[in-house]
Amino acid sequence: CGSAVALALLVCLALHWRPRDFRWRVTGSSVDPETVAACMRAVLPGSEGGRAASLSGNGPAVAVPRSATLKLDVHNPNILGFSVEPGNLSVKILGRLVATGTTADFHVRPKSSAVVRTSIDFAFGDGVHQWLSKAVLASRFQLAVSLRFSTRASVGVVAMKVIVKCLLSFNVLGAAGLVDELLLGKVCSYDFRI
Repeated sequence: CGSAVALALLVCLALHWRPRDFRWRVTGSSVDPETVAACMRAVLPGSEGGRAASLSGNGPAVAVPRSATLKLDVHNPNILGFSVEPGNLSVKILGRLVATGTTADFHVRPKSSAVVRTSIDFAFGDGVHQWLSKAVLASRFQLAVSLRFSTRASVGVVAMKVIVKCLLSFNVLGAAGLVDELLLGKVCSYDFRI
């Protein structure tokens, strides 16, 4: 009888409980701030004589990293902890895929934070300077970046698919090159499916 009640409570929890949204921020990067700032300046109209070489590697330019590692601080506001499997992410600008990545698995305890390491591979192709410059000019020197992250997480024996979609807005004129200083806004939606 006791196990039937416990099972019924578990089923109710699985069907009706909705986790509160996590909060996250970038706390470290393998790319130095000067490189980030130089890459941002390279997409400004008129930079490097307006040549596409700035980001495509065809001339004197910014050495755009091909990959990076980010350190994220993820805060769990929930009363239950989560174990999160390695996940996949994609980054798009104006609908074009510019980076893909993976996260390591991690565990975040209730009402606490965890450090998550993320590996990113950039996919900048030829002509990236032109379309990024147009996007930056059209949006008054801001750059909108969409991010999608998917993984599986578990709370005890209950597993769920997690999809996070974020729209990030960056200030291209930010001089320091630090991600937190360049980031103007972040709007995320979280979808948890059992």
